Amino acid sequence: MSNVRLGAPRRRRRFRLAFLLVGLMVVGVANLEVTTRQGVNFEVSIHQLPLYVKAFEFVDRSVQYQQITDEVTRGAVSDEDRALKVFDWTRRQIRRTPDGWPIVDDHILHIIIRGHGVNDQQADVFATLTTYAGVPAFWAKVSHNQVGVILSFAYIEEQWRVFDVFNGVVFRNPKGGLATMADLKDRPNLVPASMRSVAVDGVAYGDIMARALMPAVPDPLRAELQMPSKRLWYEMKVALRLELPR
Repeated sequence: MSNVRLGAPRRRRRFRLAFLLVGLMVVGVANLEVTTRQGVNFEVSIHQLPLYVKAFEFVDRSVQYQQITDEVTRGAVSDEDRALKVFDWTRRQIRRTPDGWPIVDDHILHIIIRGHGVNDQQADVFATLTTYAGVPAFWAKVSHNQVGVILSFAYIEEQWRVFDVFNGVVFRNPKGGLATMADLKDRPNLVPASMRSVAVDGVAYGDIMARALMPAVPDPLRAELQMPSKRLWYEMKVALRLELPR
């Protein structure tokens, strides 16, 4: 009986010690120094911060993306409707960065908070919020003869539909539906008349669009890497060398 009475306190002490050691390990890992990057006028600086701060901010940004998306797409009844609502919201809320202002490249949420961005940043906001709305999306620079434009692509009705957020263009096919790159190929008349002759590095916008090819679809999508569960799965695969880091 005495051995039983003596054994219980020992087990409790061992449990407390193990709990304390695990807690110290968690605190130690949480306070590891990690880095984050910020670009200002295309010059990148590296800043250090504790891992727990970086993780908290990452989760917080994801929650805010979802909250914004839910508000923007409220009442939408289809994937096309969701994408168009995000497109219109992005056009209203993310204005073009005025000439002479610094171009800051850090987090997508910060672009939203600042309320302005350059062409790829506007496309990034659209792609991120569209993906959070359940419609996979990404952006890429499409080009012809090394001259290109930034376009966004949303996966609607099993096709990648084309948008130009910066120039406010929702491309339509001959039947009036959302266009794909295949629809636009060799059809400059599908580009709005006001954009066809706009010069991009000396080449007409309409000519670029009529000859550009569909870019490769990223896997995973950049917007998906803003989601904690998908990011964790991706990082695990990279750690196990099942996937190359992006």
